[in-house]
Amino acid sequence: KQMFRIFILVTGGTICDYCLSKMAPPYSSWAPFAFLWNSPSSSCAKHYSVPLDLSLFAAVSDPSNNVVKQNLTLFYDTRLGHYPYITEDKNETIKYNGAIPQNTTLRDHLRQATVDITHYLPNKEAKGLAVIDWEEWMPLWYRNTDKKKIYRKLSVEHLRRHNPTETFATIKEKAIIQFETAAREFMKKTLQLGKYLRPNQLWGFYMFPECYNHYRNENIQYTGKCTERDVSLNNKLIWLWEESTALYPSIYFTQHLSNTTSAALFVRHRILEAMRVAELSKKPVPAPVYAYQRLVFSDNTTAFLSQVDLIHSIGESAALGAAGIILWGASSDFRNKEKCSAMDSYLTSTLNPYIVNVTEATKLCSQILCHNNGRCIRKKLDSSDYLHLNPTNFHIQMNQHGQFISTGVPSKADLMYMVDKFTCQYY
Repeated sequence: KQMFRIFILVTGGTICDYCLSKMAPPYSSWAPFAFLWNSPSSSCAKHYSVPLDLSLFAAVSDPSNNVVKQNLTLFYDTRLGHYPYITEDKNETIKYNGAIPQNTTLRDHLRQATVDITHYLPNKEAKGLAVIDWEEWMPLWYRNTDKKKIYRKLSVEHLRRHNPTETFATIKEKAIIQFETAAREFMKKTLQLGKYLRPNQLWGFYMFPECYNHYRNENIQYTGKCTERDVSLNNKLIWLWEESTALYPSIYFTQHLSNTTSAALFVRHRILEAMRVAELSKKPVPAPVYAYQRLVFSDNTTAFLSQVDLIHSIGESAALGAAGIILWGASSDFRNKEKCSAMDSYLTSTLNPYIVNVTEATKLCSQILCHNNGRCIRKKLDSSDYLHLNPTNFHIQMNQHGQFISTGVPSKADLMYMVDKFTCQYY
């Protein structure tokens, strides 16, 4: 009540001037921006006597095989139905489930997917996040580049076997249509099945939407923006945005972006693209965006993100109106006592204090601008305005129970900053 009286004094109480379109409710009712842990870290306490403090996370989940009944379930390609893909090494190519979507039986896939969903999510009414991680091929032909070109090649060969007299141009044209149609049905029907069987889960595909805005050339000014071509290609995936009940873009970045504004630009435009495609669907409330991030770099898993890197990834996501961040880790991140001790130290020194900072700042802004019924979002999306507590007025420290807490009261200037820089997007 005291904060709200201060807000009225500073702003005249014109809260509804900042209303935008509706957005999906938060993962947890007590926090507009959620932190979720999705790493096989239980071995740290179990095998190396190094327990990790994960108490600040709204959900703690383990992507390891056969771990069930979780608030966040990650379905790898071998855990959901009969996903068609190939593996290659120097000597041979191994095809699984027909290798390409047009060469597999959708009915058999959905039958097995039903078994798998029931296994990993036995409670029909349980709420949570259901993330499908299929990375071997993309549903749009022209996004199957580099190593994924093999799926183009196999699609052409598959059609040529049945049409040996047609020209290559004709075969390719038909192969594109056949592949994209089959890929769409495969992904679309899988989402529909998941929503039918477990309607309270937020279903979506990891890494979608993709922006292809990677930093590549130091001699060219980097903007982070998705190209017009990739925006256009994402528009063609309208069927995916309409079926998804959450979007899970990846914001992993490489070490050469560490401590640079280019990292913020990279993340910013990935989140903005996810927010944009969510609005393309005909749903009354767009799907929420939960960004996947790692605490290490994609090209150097021995180095942790700096405080600045956390601001440029987690801070960007929160300021742009994302629903939360999912911190994924590989089993190699926790494979021995040294790794676990390093993670424990990082959580205590860097990550957990920042989680408290962002959590409390987003809650404060929601209270002031939204009456606790919405999420704050930057007025100027391409600015560097963040939802952080003012260190002059707030202190984040560990209490006697070993938990990080924030203490302090916002000043009128703190509240005015939020009013000036942010607006409310209501649930």
